[in-house]
Amino acid sequence: MTDLEFATCNLEKLNEISSLSPKKFYELTYGDPIYCVQIDIRPALGIVLPLRKLTKCKMTFRQMTLEEPHNPKGRKARIYVTDRHGFIADKNVSSYIRYKRIYHDEIFVQVYGTTLEECIFKAEKTSGVPNLEDKLKWIEPLYTI
Repeated sequence: MTDLEFATCNLEKLNEISSLSPKKFYELTYGDPIYCVQIDIRPALGIVLPLRKLTKCKMTFRQMTLEEPHNPKGRKARIYVTDRHGFIADKNVSSYIRYKRIYHDEIFVQVYGTTLEECIFKAEKTSGVPNLEDKLKWIEPLYTI
């Protein structure tokens, strides 16, 4: 934002806009929430069959460690949601999509993010299922990440 734009903008609107943008992973502080939406999809010949499990959970951010601590431009980091469990993602993003193949006919899609709305949006976009929010069920966090 230039000085002229800042001088002519409505500061109340600026605060509303900045509060709507989700935090990046590196901006999180201890105790901030991290959300996860998990979808169990079974593909067959390129066609997505009906969804079997739709869950969402809320976890707590503990800490972040860089994967390459000696590289100042390194982007990959491990984001911990417990003292021992976490996931590796780009520290400069606010959401991360992870595919995890369990069996040859089953794929879990996990979306981690700093806001639940962003997780749901990315999960809908990834799975192609509209109105996913109505179908999701809250669960306790499973730390098999």
